[in-house]
Parts: sequence; C-alpha cells; structure tokens
Amino acid sequence: MKSFDTNLLLRLILSDVPKQSEEVNALFNDASQKYSVADLAFAEIVWVLQGAHYRYSRERIAINVQSILAIPQINCNHVMLEKAVFLYIKHPKISF
Repeated sequence: MKSFDTNLLLRLILSDVPKQSEEVNALFNDASQKYSVADLAFAEIVWVLQGAHYRYSRERIAINVQSILAIPQINCNHVMLEKAVFLYIKHPKISF
C-alpha cells in the first residue's frame, strides 16, 4: 500500500501549489487504490494549519481533518482520529 505524507495532504487542503494539488486529487480517481496515512501526519497537519502562517481556527482545522478522513481511499486510524478531533474542538486548552 502506498502512503501519503503531510506535504501531500497539505497540498490537498490548501491548494496552494496548483500543479501538486491537481496531482494529489488525480490519485483519488482510482477507487481501487488505498493510501496509508500515519497518525503523526494528522498531528503535523494541525500544527501547520494552526501556526503563525495560516492561523486556522480549531473548527476550520477539524473540518479539514474530517474531510481527509472521509476520503474512502485513505487508510488510517479513523476511530482514534475522530475522537481526537472531537476532543480538540471540545477542549480548547488541549493540543491535538
């Protein structure tokens, strides 16, 4: 199984590098392909999006993480990550 790293997922979320974003989106055209994503990649996504450059709100970050979790070809620890997103929103004093 192929894997996705933080950079690929950020291109998908941000669409800030059009050519790379198009290439990542194209990977999902084949429904038979599965892509593994490490738990750490999600933590890195949150860290980047909430950082000084992007300053995404917790709610916006949660929406983006949940949109990745909803992609059928993404193989990750869905149960743990969904709980983490819920706690991240519910308890603003804790980090992801």
